[in-house]
Amino acid sequence: MDAGQDFKMMQQRRASQNELDYKSSSAYRFNNLRQTLGRICNPAFRSDFLDSLFRMSFYIRTYVFFLIIYLSLSVNTIAQTVTGEPAGIPHTPAVYNPDPWEDPLITSINRDPARATGYSYTSVADALSCDRDKSRMMLLNGEWDFKFAFKPADAPSDFYKSRVKGWDKIEVPSNWEMKGYDIPIYKSAVYPFRPVNPPWVPKDYNAVGSY
Repeated sequence: MDAGQDFKMMQQRRASQNELDYKSSSAYRFNNLRQTLGRICNPAFRSDFLDSLFRMSFYIRTYVFFLIIYLSLSVNTIAQTVTGEPAGIPHTPAVYNPDPWEDPLITSINRDPARATGYSYTSVADALSCDRDKSRMMLLNGEWDFKFAFKPADAPSDFYKSRVKGWDKIEVPSNWEMKGYDIPIYKSAVYPFRPVNPPWVPKDYNAVGSY
């Protein structure tokens, strides 16, 4: 091998090494980025790219559309309760005064404020005896006048303003369903009536007890 061939091979190795050094340099990466941005900014390239992207999004939108149609036809889309019955239809919005038992914001009417248990006595000696039977406490237990109705529309109104006559008698405390009125019901999760449309309650059958 003569000196000319040695020099030529040395130049080739040096060129290869220079190329490797250049590709590993930041200048090479910057040049690549500049070329990529140039292709993106090129109107012809941008047009082809956006066209292919639009075609792909069109196919995706078409697939999603037919998927929704298929699911709507194959699945019952009617709103249901936890037990499977169709959910109730909300009332038409209007200006009205709902019954208090259909207003979730009303939790009590004419109830005294809650307080700690306490008894009032006529003398200090009676209070120190710790015997509540000597206090002014009045038990509400006993036999009460009772009126049963199968629906709210049939329940008496303003009956508490005067003494009632001709009503049944019922033991207090007790459960009127265990005293022969209506049907005993126990539910731990679902509603015992239909339709289920809270906060609205059934109007045709919804037992009411008046004491």
